[in-house]
Amino acid sequence: MRYALLLTGLESEGDTPSRLTEEMQGLWRAFFSNPNLQQHVVASVPLLPTDAARTVRVRDGRRLVTDGPFAETKEQLGGVILIEVEDRDTAVAIAKEVPCLGGASVEIRPLLDTGG
Repeated sequence: MRYALLLTGLESEGDTPSRLTEEMQGLWRAFFSNPNLQQHVVASVPLLPTDAARTVRVRDGRRLVTDGPFAETKEQLGGVILIEVEDRDTAVAIAKEVPCLGGASVEIRPLLDTGG
C-alpha cells in the first residue's frame, strides 16, 4: 500500500524542509541514505516556502489566481514523502524516523488506489 507522509511545520520557526539548517540537512541526508528506508521511499519532494505559492480557485464560474497558499494556517505544508509499505504500522514506523524540529509534524495519509 502507498502512503503520503505530509510534512508540516511553522515556516517562521524553520520547521519546514525548505528552511533547514545545515544540521537538519545532515539529518535528512542520513534519513534518505538508510538502506532500510530506501526500499520503501517512492519519491520525496520538499516544497518551497508559501511565499512562492499561487492558488487557483473557481468563483462564480471564473478562475482566480492569487499569491500564496489557499488557506492561511498556523502550520504550512513543507514537503511530501511517498512510501510503499506492507501495512499502516510500517508507515507509522517510517514516519517516526522522519527528522523533525520542535513544532513539526508528519501526517500519514493512505493513497487512494485509482488503478493506474
